[in-house]
Amino acid sequence: MLVCAHASAQDARAAAVLAYDQAEALMAAGKVAEACPRYAESQKLDPQLGTLLHLGDCFEKNGQTASAWASFRDAAEVAEQRGDPRKKFAEKRIKALAPRLSRLQINVPHVADLHVERDSIVVGNTLLNSPVPTDPGSHTITASAPGRQTWTGTAVVKPDGSATVITIPDLDKAVTASPAAPASATVATTTQPADSAEPTAPADTSKGGSVAKRWPALAAGAVGVAGIAVGSVFGLKSMSKKKEASEHCDGADCRDQTGVTLKNDALAAGNISTIGFVVGGVGLATGVVLWFVLPSGSSQATEGRQAGQTRVALTPSSVTVEHVW
Repeated sequence: MLVCAHASAQDARAAAVLAYDQAEALMAAGKVAEACPRYAESQKLDPQLGTLLHLGDCFEKNGQTASAWASFRDAAEVAEQRGDPRKKFAEKRIKALAPRLSRLQINVPHVADLHVERDSIVVGNTLLNSPVPTDPGSHTITASAPGRQTWTGTAVVKPDGSATVITIPDLDKAVTASPAAPASATVATTTQPADSAEPTAPADTSKGGSVAKRWPALAAGAVGVAGIAVGSVFGLKSMSKKKEASEHCDGADCRDQTGVTLKNDALAAGNISTIGFVVGGVGLATGVVLWFVLPSGSSQATEGRQAGQTRVALTPSSVTVEHVW
């Protein structure tokens, strides 16, 4: 067990060194935005005071003043615990960043069990209704609570040391479905008097007559095809956005706002694609049922219904087709 633990620690150390070397190379190439996540990964795998100081410097050069300030504060605390002289360097950077810090204040309503996220990261209750140092840029704010509709807004924090305030409105109550069984929806009804003075014409068995009778099937099929088309288009869009987001995100963690936006776009397109395929599948299935059912039936009038009447009823759990010949 000791050997395995030692090997695991060595692997983490090696990975940390690799990530640090990559970050240094990216910084030398002027690719600051790409270097910062590498420094962060190295610090996560093998915490070092020097890496933490480099991470703070990278954040500051990338315009992430709040993240830089927090990194230098952490470095100062570690240096103090170790008696490391680099504490003075960290404190100097903290002092220089303080007047440049921009802040974001999220005001919230009095809603029970309110859950607030900023850029998909949970915001603790102690940080709500107070100005909190925040990196400049666009931030997505989401609020939710049991029995309430989810609210989403955008706060733009300026890089001038000012304070931005965003107020979450009182969340609307979620709309719940009625427990009562929904009424059937009649798709089409055609009636021909049974006691007409004129003799009834023979049934039209030609191709044109059969198609005319089956127009509800064609309509349902058209809806199905349209749904499949919509699902396909948005499915491709979702995959494209997801691929673009992977260049800015490592799994669930995104390195910048562009990655967050692309992930949200991919999720929204995926939801629309799913709805399109569901609607398309139901439409096509209904069209097939109607196509084979409508031309058939008894030659005698059904009791309580006039001959020549067609009724198609849709409910959430069934499709009912009635025709009296």
